Amino acid sequence: MMKMNMIYHTAEEKRATGNKMCRLIAVADYKFYQTIAGNDIYDAANYIVGIIQKINLIYKPTNFGQGVGYGVELAMLKLHVGPTPTSGSTTHYNMIKSWTSPYNLLTEFSQGEKWNDYCLAHLFTHQSFSNNVLGLAYIASSSTSKLGGICSAASTKNGKAIYYNTGLTTTKYTGGGTVLAKQSQLVTAHGHNWGSEHDPTSGDCAPSSYFGGDGKYLMYPYSVTGEDPNNDVSISMVTLNI
Repeated sequence: MMKMNMIYHTAEEKRATGNKMCRLIAVADYKFYQTIAGNDIYDAANYIVGIIQKINLIYKPTNFGQGVGYGVELAMLKLHVGPTPTSGSTTHYNMIKSWTSPYNLLTEFSQGEKWNDYCLAHLFTHQSFSNNVLGLAYIASSSTSKLGGICSAASTKNGKAIYYNTGLTTTKYTGGGTVLAKQSQLVTAHGHNWGSEHDPTSGDCAPSSYFGGDGKYLMYPYSVTGEDPNNDVSISMVTLNI
């Protein structure tokens, strides 16, 4: 059986391709559409496009060991303007009932559609998870025997295909507050689908923002505010080892 890895990203908390641009399908559920976008299709699109632009501002200048220019292009945007009907024990990532577990939601999303037409599929939602988890993604590996991340192979369970080139971002804290757009951009920009682990919480890869320091890097385990220089324009050497 092929192995897979999964990475959580909290609020306190390599697979080779010939093309440098990863084709992404962004999916917004109805909770995101109604709350963050205010039931406005254009606002939903602008929010997500802004996130993609931010990701490319971080990724494209970064040398991942094979040159620069790697990034994400929005190939498709799918908006759910209302909940998907379910009955009995049937579930759907866009159902009216909220998911309490980000793992269960990502699992449902990963088998909800045929995502292997894209390099990555990412779900945007507005619901709170325990422990202030704001994002979750399968992590890529250079080994083809492991599932997860960009252009990952799929597997089959109970006759149903499961795709592991997936991730999700929520814009709602555990306590109910809304995540700032800048912070949501950085959560989505995390490089787990590209094969990056979190940085250590101490040492050179976790510089302080005090006394003139430049702050934590993008891949710090707890989401950064985007106010410090290192937050959104720098990636530590640990992150580059992917």
